[in-house]
Amino acid sequence: MRFVGVWSSEIGYNGVGRQAMAIVTTVSADMRAEGYVLNGPPTAHVYDPSVGASTLPFHAEIDGDVLTVKPENAKITYAAKLNLQADGITFVSVRPDGKLATVVLKPIWRLANGG
Repeated sequence: MRFVGVWSSEIGYNGVGRQAMAIVTTVSADMRAEGYVLNGPPTAHVYDPSVGASTLPFHAEIDGDVLTVKPENAKITYAAKLNLQADGITFVSVRPDGKLATVVLKPIWRLANGG
């Protein structure tokens, strides 16, 4: 349940890229999650400026404090590392060329705090 909520960036990917959000709508007893990854419009420093803003539904698996997301019909995989001490998620996208883009997502709304 720790992941269920709405999470948003204050600073874009790698400090200069597009803004991001994750909306985790459900987590099942077998540690599977569902929700959406939202990416804002491109900035001058994005991987592919021809790709506009997007909303990508996902099914994910949770292992400890890591949520691994592969959105439907997307070429990018995301790993979200929950850090309750910092009250945020470090969200890492793995691009098709293997390069990483990182953004910190802060909670806007959460179903539950803690364990």
